[in-house]
Amino acid sequence: MRLENNTRNAITALQYENGKQLDIDSFKQVLDSYNITTIDYNDITIYKSSGENIDSPIGNDGAAIHHYNEEKGINDVYYIFRGTEVDLEAAEDVAYDMVGVVAGVSTAQIRHAQRFYKTVESDIAKKTNGDEITRYGDGHSLGGHLIVSVALIEKNFDDVRGLNDAPVNLKQLASLDSDFVDYLESATDILDISDIPEEELVLLARNFYAAEANTISHTRVKGEPLYAQSIPYTFYPGASIHYLGDMKTPEFPDVLTPRTPWPGLTEVFSRPPTFGTFVSLG
Repeated sequence: MRLENNTRNAITALQYENGKQLDIDSFKQVLDSYNITTIDYNDITIYKSSGENIDSPIGNDGAAIHHYNEEKGINDVYYIFRGTEVDLEAAEDVAYDMVGVVAGVSTAQIRHAQRFYKTVESDIAKKTNGDEITRYGDGHSLGGHLIVSVALIEKNFDDVRGLNDAPVNLKQLASLDSDFVDYLESATDILDISDIPEEELVLLARNFYAAEANTISHTRVKGEPLYAQSIPYTFYPGASIHYLGDMKTPEFPDVLTPRTPWPGLTEVFSRPPTFGTFVSLG
């Protein structure tokens, strides 16, 4: 049974506060609020990267809801990743936004997301005797970056939604997806992706991940600052973009590229410092 987008949005929102709000009771409350009464909750298993229904914690940003009913032919799993949480005592998310999403030099959180995914998949396979799985993915902000990256690498998701999501970084994909690296070497005879012009690299990535991109969509709030930024080596794969809010809202300026000075000014910073565009995008 495929859940509607509004229902998935509400479930994704439960992932905040370290996912403490997402449990079978809160999941049931969401479905009840959308008048969904056909699900037997004995068919539901909730996995959380903080440790629920897995052997040991794998971070705090992931969850999966498995709906399985053999008689009805249902074997669906919804992977959900939350966005940046700002915690002065645990600043991993903010640090990763800079060194991972922006700079592409860290893949730590994608690797955590992959480990969680593989752990859940292994348990589901044991419970369902290898029955075919329908996979959905949702992620907000940093979580959108994570779920889209995992979907591109694993290449077996049926429907993925990035909600005000941060982009995918090509340097990270080249570190994690050996098939992508082989494709790049075959297409360019270049071993170091830094030697491939960025525009060409994006086009090659869109071609290589074309099938996966057809399962991906993005939902954005008009005028949000993130999408106007030209972050090097990043892109948004996907089949569609849905905008929310007032469509007359002007686009936010790109603060990462050179721009014409205002009248009367003779200098302009070509690379002004970035700011908290990954925080509270919803």
